[in-house]
Amino acid sequence: MRRKYEVVLIGLAMLCTLIGCGRIREVKTEDKIVLTYMAPSYGNHSFVGKEAVENINKTYPDIEIHPVIFSEEQYYTVLKTRLATGKGPDFFFVQPEYAGPNGVSSLAEAGYLAPVTDLEGIKNADETKCALIRHQDQVYSVSIGKMALGVLYNKTVFEENGVTVPGCWEEFIECCETLKEKGIQPMTLGGKARNTYQYGLYQIAVNQIYPRDPGYDKELREGTRKFTDKGTWDKVLTMYTGLYREGYMDPESMELTANEARQKLENREAAMIFVSSGEARNLVTGGAANGDQYGMMPLPANNAGEKTYWSIGETGGVGMYAGSAYPEECKRVLENEFWKELLDPEPREDRFLEEVNRAYGAGDYFYLCNQGWNNEVEIVMEKKLAEYITGSRIQIRDITRAMQEELER
Repeated sequence: MRRKYEVVLIGLAMLCTLIGCGRIREVKTEDKIVLTYMAPSYGNHSFVGKEAVENINKTYPDIEIHPVIFSEEQYYTVLKTRLATGKGPDFFFVQPEYAGPNGVSSLAEAGYLAPVTDLEGIKNADETKCALIRHQDQVYSVSIGKMALGVLYNKTVFEENGVTVPGCWEEFIECCETLKEKGIQPMTLGGKARNTYQYGLYQIAVNQIYPRDPGYDKELREGTRKFTDKGTWDKVLTMYTGLYREGYMDPESMELTANEARQKLENREAAMIFVSSGEARNLVTGGAANGDQYGMMPLPANNAGEKTYWSIGETGGVGMYAGSAYPEECKRVLENEFWKELLDPEPREDRFLEEVNRAYGAGDYFYLCNQGWNNEVEIVMEKKLAEYITGSRIQIRDITRAMQEELER
């Protein structure tokens, strides 16, 4: 009986809170539409669109964004599973062309991506200021900007040891050897995240393969060229793994996060690191706390007497799931928040480094290699390369064979 009275009293108390001036107050429940956004993390809990998500959740009365963030490797796996089971997130991060499991070409062809060609912001976009991510005649996203791959190096350490910026592969190896002889670790890398292997590999490829065959990736997709062709990716992988074999690459690099590797660079425990232009910007423009100055250069994987090319490409952007239950709300959020600055006709701050801008303006670059590859070639490449570097009994030809098999899958 006591419990029954307690329930009655609680009920009366709740009723009393709803009564004012002799009448029952109207109870309003302002339910928000919850939209899910899935993205890969890039260290320090950062992800593309973080500021937009925070602004929406703070200011929108009717919409809330629920971010679901994974490491890059986990992201691909989870996204693929959710899309295949019809449970895709309302928004997710996509890449241009064929780049990996979230490449816009394969996602659009599979019907997972919703086109946004009809949005006013897209129709009026100034493509001299922003890059629209297309497949065939439809637009699916807006690139967050260009990215270059390069070598971040300690200018101060170079100068103190009489090392000059190399202009070809032979000079780069001499540079590494000089530093090594002086007791300085030439290079390090945040290799715990295997996608960082791409940073060096693509730079070698754009100097060894693409200048001689600019249509190489198209030929790969058409079947007239193969990753197993002699003098192509076998040469790229041999040049890259030689950095480990000769002790030029930090032996601890396989276990380092990007932040740990960068800290080694700033602590003078290494003189160089493979990076993207976004990662290099702060050190190049501001230097380190100890006063050391830094520069960014392309990896000179070219032969002596040949031009050095950069690896530069448009990065990805936020796309919309074709199966979202709230397509109009999604489009509103994309146009007014995620893409607000990207579609703004006013000039934006140019955050590209001067060195990269010069190369881009002169056309001295080739795009990021994986944007031309079907399926999950780069993931297979990274996995097999890690096995090779850590002493597994596989050969370079096993890596290129695995890449070719994935391309044809």
